[in-house]
Amino acid sequence: MPSGGTYSAGIQGSRPAFMIWEAERRVQEEETKMELQMTSLYRSVMDSRFNPLKNLPPAQRFQAMLFLSFMWTTAFCAALGAWLWYGSLMILHLVLVMAVVLTGWTFRAADRQVMTYRDHPLRDGTARYDDVWGA
Repeated sequence: MPSGGTYSAGIQGSRPAFMIWEAERRVQEEETKMELQMTSLYRSVMDSRFNPLKNLPPAQRFQAMLFLSFMWTTAFCAALGAWLWYGSLMILHLVLVMAVVLTGWTFRAADRQVMTYRDHPLRDGTARYDDVWGA
């Protein structure tokens, strides 16, 4: 160990400590930005409060998310099975592209204004609900 200095100063090299702290701070800021982007991407697809399915009623939103989950599970299983059995990555890519397109179509359809028969105005004075007894 040289006299008049510390061993740790030799490990850091010729860079002063404040430069190292600044570099560490920048790395932490980049990691925070990346975490926020990943969270935003995750929520835009997986969280029905943030994706385009938010316009649907809760029961229909659940059904759509359930359908999409089964579809993605089937897509990945079929793609993995095709790759293991046939060794062809073409089938994997086709299945995944079809799953992405179907998800996009589902989100686009759900993003439109959802109207049921209850949303239309009563013009002829008939009952709005399917009331068998006419009450």
